[in-house]
Amino acid sequence: MRDVRLRDHIDDIAPPLSLREIRERTLAELSIELEASGPEPVLVEFDTTAPERPRGRVLAVAAAVIVASLVGGFALAALVGDRGDVTTAADGAAGGLPALPGDLSTAEWREIAEPFVGLQAGTTVEVRDVVVSNGVAWAVGSEGLTTERQTDGVFDQDAGLSGRAALWRSVDGARWEPFDLGLAPLDAPVAQVTAFEALEFAVATSDGAMWAFGTDFLFDDSGDDEVFSAAPVGYRSSDGESWQPLTPPPIDGADSFVTSVSSDGIGVFVEIASADFFADGSVEDEVLRSFTTVDGETWNQVSEVFDGDSALVSLLVSGEVISVSNADLSGGSGLPTILAAGPEFFVIVSEDSGFLPGETIPNDAPFLQETQIWLSEEGETWRELELPDWEEPNTGFASAALGHDAGVLVIIDRDTQERTEVVLVDVNSAGEVEDLGVLPPAAVDDMFVLNGQFFLLGRPQSSGDPFEPIPDSLWVAEFPPADAAGDG
Repeated sequence: MRDVRLRDHIDDIAPPLSLREIRERTLAELSIELEASGPEPVLVEFDTTAPERPRGRVLAVAAAVIVASLVGGFALAALVGDRGDVTTAADGAAGGLPALPGDLSTAEWREIAEPFVGLQAGTTVEVRDVVVSNGVAWAVGSEGLTTERQTDGVFDQDAGLSGRAALWRSVDGARWEPFDLGLAPLDAPVAQVTAFEALEFAVATSDGAMWAFGTDFLFDDSGDDEVFSAAPVGYRSSDGESWQPLTPPPIDGADSFVTSVSSDGIGVFVEIASADFFADGSVEDEVLRSFTTVDGETWNQVSEVFDGDSALVSLLVSGEVISVSNADLSGGSGLPTILAAGPEFFVIVSEDSGFLPGETIPNDAPFLQETQIWLSEEGETWRELELPDWEEPNTGFASAALGHDAGVLVIIDRDTQERTEVVLVDVNSAGEVEDLGVLPPAAVDDMFVLNGQFFLLGRPQSSGDPFEPIPDSLWVAEFPPADAAGDG
């Protein structure tokens, strides 16, 4: 058994200033245990159907994206490391798959800079996911306050953070109104204490309800003994005006993180990673549990995966849970990170780094992944697709995906010899992967369609100043006039 500290991999990263970066730097102080050997993962199957639902209702397959929990450290992998949304992001819009407003390969991208502000003065905001329902977009995330973060140009490793859940809504994608959840005002942060509640997933159901899920997290290193706790949180609204806290699924007291959420338009699927964390950085009793609900009060447990020796992605479709592990992919070499539903087919994005869960990572191992894309018509048998003929080696990872009425869009962060570029590809039912071009953001966390417009949620390129905050921005696709090609 070997202790792998993520901070060994982030020493060269610029000191963080955003809520996202502060959180990830703090979590990086914890360890992920990867077992060199161990028993095969134990999968306990439960009833895989959602609870009884009203009769006569049409099930709409959600445009859902599930970012995998990399089990074998899944509880922290869901939150550590800014990989767009390695943990993802679930994009569940009720009412079926959206139509794209045009050919995205011809789009010009207009940035909407820093559209999100907090309710409380002086807060740093972070947006993690967007869901669209009945012509209104809802963004979920958090807002927070931090202590002084630099001294003489050096990042303060003892910086403190206090944060709370945050919501925004918009009807045009350009102007976003912060929504008051009725939470208590943020207290002044305390050095060496990170305490926040952050929402990271949003879905909608066909009855007009919106759902938001995340984690309430505490890491206190101010005393003689470290204090760590994490618990799932959720909110639901039937009308968008009044939001109520959800009764969390039954978890047996262990520290737990929400790692993925999806919806089939009627029920909601929630995946929760649990483990016992200790002051020496060790992690024990790792369990990945999944649940379904239709009301946020009664939860039906779907499955449990023990021991953290597998990688699993899941999706709720028409009342059934589709789950895929690395063993289901040819050779089992790729770790699935995203599962998305398209029209009559499914797409998985996996990463092959040469290491599987449970293996020891050498100190000098390169931290590179090869992106792989797989397609299945029924969600059981998968075939690997041929990627575009890029000149550079295909190293990088996928950060987001979106099912639409003609295929599945995937964001790939590609590492070239000179730079990292964000590429958009489209997968169709024939298994063809079309390169739609390089996107302007430095990172993309989500994609959504609102009232006939296509948006990217992400962060712009850094100016190079390590102490300059990089807030979330949006980019909207703008298309040339329909008759432009015929003008001579």
